[in-house]
Amino acid sequence: MNVDTTFITTLADVSINLSAGWFGVALIIPKDKRVKWRLLTVNILYGIVCLLAGFLLREIAEML
Repeated sequence: MNVDTTFITTLADVSINLSAGWFGVALIIPKDKRVKWRLLTVNILYGIVCLLAGFLLREIAEML
């Protein structure tokens, strides 16, 4: 199966940008007086997952 490395690299870049968005949401939400810790934790976890997925996809694209 032939996979286009440009497609995988694009997915990696989108995933890294998505992680930046999740971290941004995690920083913007706490301006409320009552911090919702569950929501904050979920946003940070989503950011970490998207960041790791972006790095793994980038490594896969370099191996191909």
